[in-house]
Amino acid sequence: MATLRIDSKGRLTLPRDIRDELELEPGDSVFYSREGNVLKIAKARNPFDVLGDEAVSEHHAGRTRPLREYARERAKG
Repeated sequence: MATLRIDSKGRLTLPRDIRDELELEPGDSVFYSREGNVLKIAKARNPFDVLGDEAVSEHHAGRTRPLREYARERAKG
């Protein structure tokens, strides 16, 4: 476990290796939650970026189909 210091304005600096691992850049937002004396921090991601990444992953895995095919099935249905 590492120790961080809080400055006079209440800010703390995350070490470079942690920022790199979490892919945090200046201006990024983070979520935080508190559980007793434990503070948890997670990178906040744009939900549209998450959906886009998921769609690309599904396509690469072969789990997508052309829109026309989907529309034909819905029309039969």
